[in-house]
Amino acid sequence: DLILLFILKFVKMRSLAIGAIMLAAGLPFALIGETLANQPHAHPAFILLPIFLGYNLVLARACHLETDFNNYWSLLKLPNLLFGIGSGIVLAAGNLAVAWVIGQTVPAAPEKPLTIAALAITLAIVSWEEFWFRGMPANYLAERFSPFISCGLVSVIFVLMHALNPQIVLWRAAPGLFLGGMSLCLSFFVFKSIWFPVGLHFAWNQFGESLGTRLFGLGFPTNALWGENGLVPNILLAAFVIALGVILFKRGKQT
Repeated sequence: DLILLFILKFVKMRSLAIGAIMLAAGLPFALIGETLANQPHAHPAFILLPIFLGYNLVLARACHLETDFNNYWSLLKLPNLLFGIGSGIVLAAGNLAVAWVIGQTVPAAPEKPLTIAALAITLAIVSWEEFWFRGMPANYLAERFSPFISCGLVSVIFVLMHALNPQIVLWRAAPGLFLGGMSLCLSFFVFKSIWFPVGLHFAWNQFGESLGTRLFGLGFPTNALWGENGLVPNILLAAFVIALGVILFKRGKQT
């Protein structure tokens, strides 16, 4: 019995390590993208996007996850992109509504007009990030453990990777990054589609802080309640994570 238990633990630890290595293997691609950012006429997002798509194709073949790839990445599920965008806008609107109700909005300078090019770049950026963190490594871990363990590990690595960004104070950003990673990963499994988290990530990046400014000329004060690392956005994200977790848990009990 002890030998069998040891073997099972070894297999589990090995699977965790392989999943983590799969995620970490995307780092060199991201660093290449940063290097290419200095080149004219070559936005790195449009280079990284096909690279990470190809990476997922390779992992799907190597790990025998072709069925998951065909299911989660099906172009027939592209409408989930719009559902994800809608959900992200609802989260941003909730953030704005709370600020307005408690009298915490302030006048804000107008945002730059949205252009098709700017929207396309944002979509490309969030897409390659989702292809990296909510792709085949997440499926690999979910099959060997559970979607919840998969999302937890992926979200922790998602936070740690942001330590490489010198513009981020990690200890302040970590709660929001972890909750954001969990919401994106759980929605990946709830909707069984890569396109929902892509849409959610896109809407949050594009409108999370600027929705009020664009609609009403209102912004948020610079205090602990608001902004990327604010308490209120994190509470809303936590509620969203709990809702997704409950849906996924109930679905698991029914199967």
